[in-house]
Amino acid sequence: MKRTQIKSRFRFSALLAFGLAFGLAATGPVVPANASEAFGQSQGAEPVTRDERQLDALDGEILSLTERVPVLKQRIAEMKRLQSETAANVADAERDERELKSRLEQAAAAYRGSIDTLKEAVQIDYEAEDRGVVELAVETGSISETMSRESYRAAIGARLEQYAKDAENAESELRSRQDRLTGVISSLEVLQRQQRELAEGLEQQQRELAEAIGNREDEAEYLRKRIARAKAVRAGLLAGVLGGEFEDGERVRRGSVIGFEGSTGFSTGCHTHFSVIDGGRWADPALYWRELRKPEGNLTQPFGMTSWAKGGAYGGNIHNGIDFVQGCGSPVRAAADGTIIRDIRGDGSGFGHYVMIRHEGGIVTLYGHLI
Repeated sequence: MKRTQIKSRFRFSALLAFGLAFGLAATGPVVPANASEAFGQSQGAEPVTRDERQLDALDGEILSLTERVPVLKQRIAEMKRLQSETAANVADAERDERELKSRLEQAAAAYRGSIDTLKEAVQIDYEAEDRGVVELAVETGSISETMSRESYRAAIGARLEQYAKDAENAESELRSRQDRLTGVISSLEVLQRQQRELAEGLEQQQRELAEAIGNREDEAEYLRKRIARAKAVRAGLLAGVLGGEFEDGERVRRGSVIGFEGSTGFSTGCHTHFSVIDGGRWADPALYWRELRKPEGNLTQPFGMTSWAKGGAYGGNIHNGIDFVQGCGSPVRAAADGTIIRDIRGDGSGFGHYVMIRHEGGIVTLYGHLI
């Protein structure tokens, strides 16, 4: 879809005509014509007290959440310390294993050498076993030399047999120790993985906590503006002005609270009507989720020729936005960074209290039926 820029001097009366033609629910209260009456319903003494109670509750929740931050940071630091200790233990165990493997190779080499030497001795014995001492004496020319050779050969055989047995025992012991060490390393690696997963979980909690604090602070800031605005109206500073909580031209950021879900205007119950206006025309919000923040809550009516529209609710025209439900009083947030171009309470459009925001590229979003 090719988008065109909305002219800076937006003809809002035309949009209101669209709102009356396409976007009104079939039933609901009539918007009061008198400005002070509208303020009396939504910004009177009782609502101000209610907002103040809600603000106190939010401030308490923010304090409670903030107090959790240092505790969580301490747990993360402790987990990092344990991870570092475990990593050091793994490194030590792996070094010990490498040393054992070297010793094992040396023991195996000694064992093989002893076996080879023993084989040579056995071969000598085998070659000499058919010859008696006399023959050997004749061969060597000396009986004493023959006896010495026999004694030496017997001593060497016994010594080699002991060496071979010692080498075999050493190899067996080293292999046993290596198996135990391999088990220790495996257990340490499991512990390392568990600690890493726990640390990641704690860090995710930290991110979620920061986001929760930010969201609550946004809601509290909105309530403070709302309370101040209502008190100013009651004091007569804004008498006769049918306005909302924001001044035209005020900047808001993506995710900022710009209102609370209600049922003002022509509404059958608490919900928020969300519209996108592109190039001066109503557009399907579902086409813009890549650039706009999707509203929270459950979708109760999509854009277009819905069953309500087919039933004649909008004078035979389409439903010009989407309806979604979170619950009465739930925060409604800006879909993207932008500038407030309209924040008004009951002008006959049927949207009740609604806010309009112009975003980059000229797209405009509308949030209707706010408290």
